[in-house]
Amino acid sequence: MKSMGWILFVTSCLAMAQNDYFVGDSHTLMQIRGGWFEPQADGELYDFVEEELTFDRNRLDGISFDINIYRQLNNYVSLGGGVTGFGDSVSSEYRDFTFEDGDSITQTTRLDQTWVGFLTMITPFGAGSYYGSRAWAPKAVVPYLVLGAGVVQWEFSQEGDFVDVDTLDVFYDSFFTEGSTPSLRGALGIRVNLSKNIDLDIATTYDVAEDDVGDDFQGFGDIQLDAQHTSAGINLRF
Repeated sequence: MKSMGWILFVTSCLAMAQNDYFVGDSHTLMQIRGGWFEPQADGELYDFVEEELTFDRNRLDGISFDINIYRQLNNYVSLGGGVTGFGDSVSSEYRDFTFEDGDSITQTTRLDQTWVGFLTMITPFGAGSYYGSRAWAPKAVVPYLVLGAGVVQWEFSQEGDFVDVDTLDVFYDSFFTEGSTPSLRGALGIRVNLSKNIDLDIATTYDVAEDDVGDDFQGFGDIQLDAQHTSAGINLRF
């Protein structure tokens, strides 16, 4: 009877412990993060707008979101894809012109960028630890590197009151240019394990891209779409 009791006890402990482990190291990972997006905002178009208006390109940053999904192939490599979205507006006024009554001539400048692409995550020190021949559990702290390639869909627009420099007439209008261009991505991050299925996830990401300016801003050359964004959220594992 004692032997049977010990067997039942050990079996129960093993069953409880199994809840903290996965069978094998292949899993699906979902990252959901929010962060702060800082476009590099370089190019002739930005130079022109800053010369004419009280626009400050350094204020054209704001909140972004990331959703990435990976398949962890093994303890060191995961493959997947993701999307990052950002949009922000900056108010401005003409430096050298006002209405006849002295009121400012104002407008709004907006930038929207959406990145979509393929991602490779590398966990150089391993994403987890093995127990026995089949059990795998996430490590407490996991640094990682991400390399990616994708496409940036972007739009630069202005809306408000503008001055015809030939007649000095003030008119209301909206102008925009948009495009889609290839982009490369690199990121450094760290995951802090909270439970079997959830990690705290923090990352700094840098995107590289540029495109031709067209539409209503034809003739202003290239627009630089490089951006750095730091984000935090959760990593779901299942």
